[in-house]
Amino acid sequence: MMLLAEPVALLGQTSSLGLATMLDPAVVSDALDSGFGRALAYRLGAAVLLWVLLGTAAQAPRAITLELVLGASWRSSTASPRTL
Repeated sequence: MMLLAEPVALLGQTSSLGLATMLDPAVVSDALDSGFGRALAYRLGAAVLLWVLLGTAAQAPRAITLELVLGASWRSSTASPRTL
């Protein structure tokens, strides 16, 4: 359900600029390059990750512990601010 909502959100974002430009590739590209595009990518990534985690948990219940450990280590490695 979350995966199906994202294209609708993208169409809503681009149609806010006008119905004539709703499917214009340049407008869609600009929308994806903005903060909206970053949030869209995070939401899509979270939906896919949840799907994968639930699938592996259903196949092997012991995998949940490994997933939690890996998730916690990934979160702690990305929690600190990075400078470029």
